[in-house]
Amino acid sequence: MDVNAIVFWFSGFVAICVAIWAILVIRAYDKSDGH
Repeated sequence: MDVNAIVFWFSGFVAICVAIWAILVIRAYDKSDGH
């Protein structure tokens, strides 16, 4: 694989991880703040 492909897949993987982490944090915050 060339460098561009590695950077593309790595940035995409990081973006997905951040999105999942943000969703989990928001859901936990809503759950604790809802009551």
